[in-house]
Amino acid sequence: VPENKFISVIKQIHSRNSSSKKLNKFFSWKNFKFGNREEITQALNQSFIQNTPHLIHKLNVYNVGQGSLTAITDQFNTPLLYFDLGGGYKKYHNTYSRTLNLCFKNTQTIVISHWDGDHIETARRYLTNSPSKLDNKTWIAPEQKITISYFKLAAKMNATGNLIIWPKSLRGIIRSWFGQLIKCNGSDKNHSGLALIVDSPNNSIKKVLHPADSAYLYIPWISKIKFDGLVSTHHGANFDTNNSPLPNCSQGNIVYSHGNGYGHPTTNSITAHQNAGWRNRIDTVVGNISFTTNNSPNNVACHGANCDLAITRTF
Repeated sequence: VPENKFISVIKQIHSRNSSSKKLNKFFSWKNFKFGNREEITQALNQSFIQNTPHLIHKLNVYNVGQGSLTAITDQFNTPLLYFDLGGGYKKYHNTYSRTLNLCFKNTQTIVISHWDGDHIETARRYLTNSPSKLDNKTWIAPEQKITISYFKLAAKMNATGNLIIWPKSLRGIIRSWFGQLIKCNGSDKNHSGLALIVDSPNNSIKKVLHPADSAYLYIPWISKIKFDGLVSTHHGANFDTNNSPLPNCSQGNIVYSHGNGYGHPTTNSITAHQNAGWRNRIDTVVGNISFTTNNSPNNVACHGANCDLAITRTF
């Protein structure tokens, strides 16, 4: 005869508790695919569309509140590869757009810079509410120490498509048609993720750095490069000597991706970037931004009828 059981108390299990260690064995990266350099390169090149590199490709930064969602697009703003699918979440969920319809028409690959909610929130919403729109997509994300909730999200990514984990042991740069994907060499989650360089020689803004939340200090070799565009690290969070040196500046075009109410970008961050030459500033609170000059079309190919990715501002 079944016996009724009632919950009388719920308490947190400390991570060093033996029960916690047993549970963690069921939530680990051991059941996921770790990629090598060739496999990750192949996945990135899935986003290649013939003749696009000979025209214009560029980095677009979308207004998702207190978070980050960007894409490498063609000259008509159709996404070819997404770099982070984030947005405002938890206490800052009210900074997120009421609706956000993305375009996956020409997108095969999605890169997640690191496992923080404000860089994954849009992915979570799609995987919960419209998983079929992400069918057969390839995801690339770094191996990091994450919570059970992120492991559940990783499992959904893998169930709808193919999740490739960039292992901790794989360091350095992977080059692809759009530029470079870089493994950051810091120790914590922000500073050990992936950073992006977009090289677009036919664009008016030719070289753009997107560090995600990594301090510039932990992005290998960028001190030798002069950039035309920059997405401010960590949404313009507090800035100190540990973030230095700042990227070398050519044209000074900078985007701050943030929402209202969190305090980003800070005065300290703005001043530091301005002192380094990054003075041509646009914030995502004004809308979707494209790293190109105003001689490029603002609408996506569907003219915004099927997505919310039309561009509001260019440089």
